[in-house]
Amino acid sequence: MKNKLIIVGAFIVLVLGLCIYEMIAIDKVAAESNEILTSLSNKKYSKNKLTELSEQLYELWKSNMFMMAIFVQHDQIEEVEASLAIIKKSISQGDNATFQNEIARAQILIQGIRDSEFPHIENIL
Repeated sequence: MKNKLIIVGAFIVLVLGLCIYEMIAIDKVAAESNEILTSLSNKKYSKNKLTELSEQLYELWKSNMFMMAIFVQHDQIEEVEASLAIIKKSISQGDNATFQNEIARAQILIQGIRDSEFPHIENIL
């Protein structure tokens, strides 16, 4: 009986540890992504700087894709990735309206991922 309690206790600690890791990791990616997206919305940057920031954001998202795929629904990840690709494309085409719309869309999507993964009363009920 004592061994079973130890195993259950270890399992609970493992699950809680993974949940905490997930919340911290997703919060970090969301914060970094939103920081870059806010910088992208700055109209003072040249096309080269916008391309550089867009590439930096895409690489940040790509480098965290494996971890995010474990914890987040894949369709949410794909929506953000599609939005980031449209941002890159609109910079190269000089389409400012699409560029600004996709920045706002990506910010909303990323914030939605973050909010859906944190323990709120709405997420529990």
